[in-house]
Amino acid sequence: MDSLDDLPLFQHGAQSAVADPLPYKPSAIEDMLEDFSSMNVSLSKHPITLLDEAGKLGRFTRMTELINKEHQSLVTVVGMVTGKQSPGTAAGVTFFTLEDDTGNINVVVWQATARAQKQAYLTSKILKVKGILEREGEVTHVIAGRLIDMTEQLSELKVQSREFH
Repeated sequence: MDSLDDLPLFQHGAQSAVADPLPYKPSAIEDMLEDFSSMNVSLSKHPITLLDEAGKLGRFTRMTELINKEHQSLVTVVGMVTGKQSPGTAAGVTFFTLEDDTGNINVVVWQATARAQKQAYLTSKILKVKGILEREGEVTHVIAGRLIDMTEQLSELKVQSREFH
């Protein structure tokens, strides 16, 4: 016997072209959504990267670029909401953690901002924040002025933020 084609099982298959066993190849977004639904992380591209490449986010500043911005400058950041904290001692302030494709961004949301933009505040999984950059030593955060829910851009994404109240 010289090859597999000499075996009876493979003789008929040698004449016909072998069909691709996986004819459907999922898109990058479908791959990422499946990763998040099963593991809550992506094994390929980050959701913010995919949305940015698709032109769905507009102009924004990534976490790694915030260091180049001046204290008290206006910035726009976008990220997945990965955490919310409203400590009892914070006098009506909620601290959001947004995750973009370069790291975590700390966002401060005052109670009046949260009330005025309740829907985005309560339900966003992907959030765009327009606000003022504040820097105190090594600590950088964005004081939220406008909250924009970007979740519909990737509505199938199942992300759970950790919320501490």
